[in-house]
Amino acid sequence: MKRLLIALLLFAAPAQAATYWVSPTGSSGASGADSLSNAKSLAWFNANASPGDICRFKSGTYSTAINPSVNGTATNRIRYYGFPQDPGAVRVTTVQFGYQYGDYCTVKWVSTTGGFAGCYGVSGAYPIGDSLVSCRTTTCNGGMSILGKSCVFDSLQIAGTITGTGQTHWIDMFVAGNPAAWFATNNLVTNCTF
Repeated sequence: MKRLLIALLLFAAPAQAATYWVSPTGSSGASGADSLSNAKSLAWFNANASPGDICRFKSGTYSTAINPSVNGTATNRIRYYGFPQDPGAVRVTTVQFGYQYGDYCTVKWVSTTGGFAGCYGVSGAYPIGDSLVSCRTTTCNGGMSILGKSCVFDSLQIAGTITGTGQTHWIDMFVAGNPAAWFATNNLVTNCTF
């Protein structure tokens, strides 16, 4: 009986959060233990991250977006960290926290090569509790969606064309919907340059 109880406790224990290094040439078969020969790919981290996990980037340009396939939690965020002294050292295609996945996620100190998708929502469905901090882009002609709830957008540097094809607005805080529209709520936008 004692062995059964110990076995049940072991299997019921939550997985511990992990830190994974990724690089532009990373491999899904690597351990993710460092940024040299053991780095994972960003796509692997997006697909396999669990609440509490941290993605650390090797410098370079990534052909993948930051786009997690699960949600973090209020106490165990999924985090993507570049370099605080040089946010331009890590360049990803975009940052996308969606209405299906990406609640309670953080991105700090990265640049994008294809603008900011930001926090994308549809009527009545939206990301919750995300934060984008000290990120930048110079190609924001696709716009930026601030359609979450209780998200933080701090120290973003966004430059580019104000409108794109079809008059896409730079900052979108409204989604038309049926039966009702969705408006972003309780978001904090501070220290940003547009």
